[in-house]
Amino acid sequence: MKIGRLWLVIAAACVVPAVLDGGLTYVQGVLAGRPTSWQEVFWQANEWLILGALTPLVYWLARRFPLSGGYIRNCALRAAFLAAHEGRPLNQGHLVRAIQLEYREIGKLSTTSRLE
Repeated sequence: MKIGRLWLVIAAACVVPAVLDGGLTYVQGVLAGRPTSWQEVFWQANEWLILGALTPLVYWLARRFPLSGGYIRNCALRAAFLAAHEGRPLNQGHLVRAIQLEYREIGKLSTTSRLE
């Protein structure tokens, strides 16, 4: 299977739990006797759709920067702080910079070398 098709299958696989999660929200509303808006149903399903859209980025980062355990958490927090410090939404540049800083901190990257 070509890599492009693999990403499409992975992203499409997130649609199934999104539909199930949205359906569950609707059914819970009906059983509770309260009306459920489509915005609420979509909001519940949205997490899975975002996960499917971000899957290629996550795999790219994992292959390019092999990290494990708490280092991943540290990078995510550091990227969020970098974005907040700049007053901008979190983007790929923040993630790469956070990984550079984490690598430098754990001694995997010298201060003068380029991250590749």
